[in-house]
Amino acid sequence: MEKEVFSLANQLMLLVTDYALDVIGALLLLVGGWIVAGWIQKHTGKVLQRVDRIDATLSSFVTNLVRYAILILVIIAVLAQFGVQTTSIIA
Repeated sequence: MEKEVFSLANQLMLLVTDYALDVIGALLLLVGGWIVAGWIQKHTGKVLQRVDRIDATLSSFVTNLVRYAILILVIIAVLAQFGVQTTSIIA
């Protein structure tokens, strides 16, 4: 009984150490991607506001499109971090 408990604890520790770096990397990638997407959205909006010929609705649509496109790429990168085949998602 005692050997089984130690064996399970050992397996759990191996599992945690194997995936801990992947999880931390994925979280950092998500947070960084979220920040970068917001920054690019803000600057895209500022650039589009300077152009007089673009409607405000179209400007808002384009800035949101840019943000969500970046977030989709970040999510695909996170999935690839965990070993998910992302080639079919991209295609």
